[in-house]
Amino acid sequence: MSFANVDAYRSFDSAKPFASRQLVHNLNRIWSAAWLEGNEYSPELRRARELRPVVSAADHILDLHCTSQVVQPFWVYPAFARNAEAALN
Repeated sequence: MSFANVDAYRSFDSAKPFASRQLVHNLNRIWSAAWLEGNEYSPELRRARELRPVVSAADHILDLHCTSQVVQPFWVYPAFARNAEAALN
């Protein structure tokens, strides 16, 4: 189990609750090789690079989020065979 977005969590200010969703990059959008192997730096990229070996070795990943809206649970990336297979099992 990992608590991934630690720096953003630490930046939380109850007066601006949505300002701490990210510091620079959206951690959920930077997992491609282009981002992870690129030259750009941010706290989110640093953390993703730290977590990359763990994520790559995992059989399955459950990414839990909270939202500002009431929503039904949903599956985000069923187009990837590995994810679709996990969802159907």
